[in-house]
Amino acid sequence: MTSLVTNIQEPQTLAQLLGGGRIPVTEALNHALSLAEALKKIHEAGGAYGALTPSQIVMNGGAIELLPLFEYGKITGYTAPELLSGGHADSRSDIFSFGAILYELFTGRRAFEGDNPEALAESLRHAEPASSGSPALDRVLHGCLAKDPAARFQRIQKLMLEMKLLSVAARRAKAPTVPGWEALETSFRAEMQQMEARFTATIQMHENTIAALERTAGEALNTLRSEVAAAADERAALGERLAAVEQGLIATNERLEKIEATIANFDQHAASLRDSLDAELSVFEQSLQGHAKTIESVRTTMAQTDDVVERVVEALESLQTIVLDQAERRPSRVS
Repeated sequence: MTSLVTNIQEPQTLAQLLGGGRIPVTEALNHALSLAEALKKIHEAGGAYGALTPSQIVMNGGAIELLPLFEYGKITGYTAPELLSGGHADSRSDIFSFGAILYELFTGRRAFEGDNPEALAESLRHAEPASSGSPALDRVLHGCLAKDPAARFQRIQKLMLEMKLLSVAARRAKAPTVPGWEALETSFRAEMQQMEARFTATIQMHENTIAALERTAGEALNTLRSEVAAAADERAALGERLAAVEQGLIATNERLEKIEATIANFDQHAASLRDSLDAELSVFEQSLQGHAKTIESVRTTMAQTDDVVERVVEALESLQTIVLDQAERRPSRVS
C-alpha cells in the first residue's frame, strides 16, 4: 500500500470526496499530485496498479492509500481502452485512469459514462470528454486520455511536471500581476521542453539499449529453450528406449522362468524315468537271473540227455555186435 501526505484529516475515499460536489482547484491539484506520487512509486518498482478508481483511493489520517485490487477486469469509467480487449495493464493504462480521475477532480463530472457495460465500453473506446474550461488542463488531459497508449504520456514523471506547471499557473492566477511574468513563463516552459527533449532522448537511448539487450537475451533464451526442448526430447526418447529395454528384460526374465520351469519339469521327468528304468532293470536282471537258471537247468538236462543217448548208442552198438556175431556163427542153409 503506497502512502503520501495530504491535507485530508478524516478518512474517506476519493469517491466520497467527489460525491460532495466540486472541490477547489488548489485542493484538486494537491490530491492529483499526491496520487501521481503514489503511482510513481508503483511504476518505479516495475509494477502497475491496473484498474485505478476513486473508490480505491483512501485519504486516511493525512495520507493517500491505494487499496488492494480485488476486481481486476471489471469495466469502470476509468478503465483504459486497451484493457477492454484483454491487454495487460502497464504504466500507460494507469495514466489513463489518472486522467479520468483528474478530469472529475476539476470538473465535478465523469469523463466517460454509459447506461450499461457495453455503452460504457463504447464511450471509453471512442468518446472524447467535453472541455474542462482550461486549455492548459485540457492539454494535460489529452496527454492522459489518448485512446492509443503510444499517444499518451509515457511516464508519470512527465505528467507530474505538467501538473506542477498547472499548480504554478493556478497560484499565479490568484497572485497580483507581475510585469514580464508571461515572458518568464514562456521562457521557463521552453527550457523545460528542451530539458524534456534531452531527457526523452536519453531515455530513448537507454530504452533502445534495453531493447537490444532484451533481443539478445530473447535469442539466447530461445536458443536455451530449443536446447532444453531437444534435451527433453532426447530424454523422452531415452526413456522410451529404457522402457523398451525394461520390457525386454521382463520378457527375457519371463522366458528364463519358463525355461527354468521346463528344466525343472524335465529333471522331474528324468528322475521319474530314472527310477522307472532302475525298477525295470531290476526286474530285467531278476528275469535274466531266472533265465540263466533255466538255461543252466536246460544245459544240465541236455548233458544228462547226451549221457543217456551216448549209453543208448553204446548199448545199440553192443547189441549190433552181438547180433552180427551170432549171425556169423549160424550155419548157412543150402537150398
